[in-house]
Amino acid sequence: MPKKLFVAYGVSLFLIVFGVAYVAFNTRELGGVLVTHYDLVRGVDFLGRRNDFYSILLGLFLLSGFNFLISLELYSRMRFLAYGVAWITILLNIIGLYGIMYLISLNI
Repeated sequence: MPKKLFVAYGVSLFLIVFGVAYVAFNTRELGGVLVTHYDLVRGVDFLGRRNDFYSILLGLFLLSGFNFLISLELYSRMRFLAYGVAWITILLNIIGLYGIMYLISLNI
């Protein structure tokens, strides 16, 4: 397995760890019900707790792990596709982290 894939999934793991730290530090003072979904047309749709933000990050972690296994399997056959899956995983983690940051900014 080449270093490029390890770097890509290392960055992905770093983004998830950064997200956990961001949620931990920015929601420790917030209690009770938090906004977990906001729509521009209807406003607040869903309410939840702090653990819902961690659930989103857990989903991103599981998706990254699944994509890592797919990249390992694809590397021997189609390297370009393995690299594509790795970098798309980073993009999905950035989008998820951005969404969590936005939702936390609504609650502060």
